[in-house]
Amino acid sequence: MSNAATIHDWTRVDAGIWHSFHLQWIAEINKELNGGVLPAPYYALAEPQGGFTVEEGAAGDRGTTGGPSTEPRRFEADLLALHESDEAADGGVLLADAAPRVRLTAPLTPSPPGARRIAVRYGSADRIVALIELVSPGNRDGRAKATAFCNKVEAAILAGVHVLMIDLFPSNPLLPTGMHGAVAERFGVEYRPPDGEPLTCASYRAAESATTSFVEPLRVGAAPPVMPLFLSRTRYVELPLADSYAAAFAATPRKYREALEPAT
Repeated sequence: MSNAATIHDWTRVDAGIWHSFHLQWIAEINKELNGGVLPAPYYALAEPQGGFTVEEGAAGDRGTTGGPSTEPRRFEADLLALHESDEAADGGVLLADAAPRVRLTAPLTPSPPGARRIAVRYGSADRIVALIELVSPGNRDGRAKATAFCNKVEAAILAGVHVLMIDLFPSNPLLPTGMHGAVAERFGVEYRPPDGEPLTCASYRAAESATTSFVEPLRVGAAPPVMPLFLSRTRYVELPLADSYAAAFAATPRKYREALEPAT
């Protein structure tokens, strides 16, 4: 199935069709994660009820108006990766042995000295280690919504939670360098997508002064990439996106598949 999987132009259909695909893709990614990609004792939860809570809003948790916030805030999540025990886990790829297979890597400026740590909580004793987010049109159709999305990603990173963000929509006047560009700007980094590759998959390794972004620029017609999903500062798993994308697309109604497929 993955041999034929290529990224479609999702601006050709309305946001509701993307939403339907988005739900299917989350389910397929969740199936892959729990079907062998994640080593024990890690597991994934798709669209966990109640999302997750940032209990100490501080540097990075700006609120929708851009001002500092000290109130606990709740964020929705597409997918969470959790660790079910306090014991160290050795699964995955050791970063020191093999760098992730992406084209662009950049350090991200850590939070200002003296900033309070942000604590992330979920409704169980298990620890959140990573967040996966699929950017939707609704995250991009207004300044407040784009800011709220960036707040979520930034707050997670500052709390030590690794993030994988998938953005299959091109830049717009509000997000001239895409959602990754807006997130990178929060950390003092300027990102400019390569010419002809406005779509982005970005994996963020949350590691205080060693926080790093691993970015794969994309275009319509490209194959969904294999992306690193960090489970700790030193280890990650490789998450292939092609099979899950193809399976989710196959579940899309035929009339919309035909609208999205290039004319032959």
